[in-house]
Amino acid sequence: MRRSITAAISILICASSCTPSPDGIIFRTDDAVYPGAWSKDGNSFFATLNSGDRWRVIEIDVSSGDKRDVPTGLNGAGVSDVREDLLLLESNDSGDYDIYIFNLLNQSLQRVTRQGSDEWHPSFSNDGRTLIFDSATDAGIDIYSHDLDTGESKRLTTRAASEQAGRLSPDGKALAFHRQTGEGNYDIFQLNLSANTEAQITTSEADDSYPQWTPDGTQIIFSSNRTGNFDLFVVCVSSGKIVNLTNSGADERYPKLSHDGGRIAYQIAEETGTRIEAIPMTDTLRCD
Repeated sequence: MRRSITAAISILICASSCTPSPDGIIFRTDDAVYPGAWSKDGNSFFATLNSGDRWRVIEIDVSSGDKRDVPTGLNGAGVSDVREDLLLLESNDSGDYDIYIFNLLNQSLQRVTRQGSDEWHPSFSNDGRTLIFDSATDAGIDIYSHDLDTGESKRLTTRAASEQAGRLSPDGKALAFHRQTGEGNYDIFQLNLSANTEAQITTSEADDSYPQWTPDGTQIIFSSNRTGNFDLFVVCVSSGKIVNLTNSGADERYPKLSHDGGRIAYQIAEETGTRIEAIPMTDTLRCD
């Protein structure tokens, strides 16, 4: 369920003069590219791509399709989230995978975690003061929070199962994440942080994973292969009502919602390569 930043994959990318097609393609490659996050204004999109055996961060102009390398100072890095001018990265430059923050304005790099274990899938809270990330220990993969003011980390999930890709709700009161509930079976759960109670949001016998909250906190977008291949879905947190958002026949995964909630970017994997595509987030689901 986690991607490897060190996988050796040869990539060909379109030239800087290429432009997105009318069907919403932001970026196309002959091999692998992973969506990272939208800029605050929605004009740029940050992603992770491979060149030889080195993963690096790029910024893509959504209108023109032009790309530029982001000089993170890391030999290999993947981008997972953005707040204001700060990129949230994961990298194994130190040996283990750790979390870093890169400031786009002054080009400074801050290493956040030093736990002696692998940390992945970092995300910011809405106010930017708390980080959420996965950590792999002898007890399994659990989700932790990290207070950027105090430097303290706290374990949030404690089950023996693999729990990953945590995202705080817009009000910071709940955590959405996916948990392995069987062989090849993952479901979306919600943890109430103040009451320390859980609710299972999806119950299919498929891989429901990588949740993303809508700005109002009433819905969660996720990817699932419940239809035979991976598509994007949105679910009402209160009722469990689900609507299918994509159905191209290819695998569509790793949804990333823009900060205003208006667009969803995601990866499409096909035999000929992968691409990042964006669609409008229309009001297709009414939640009670």
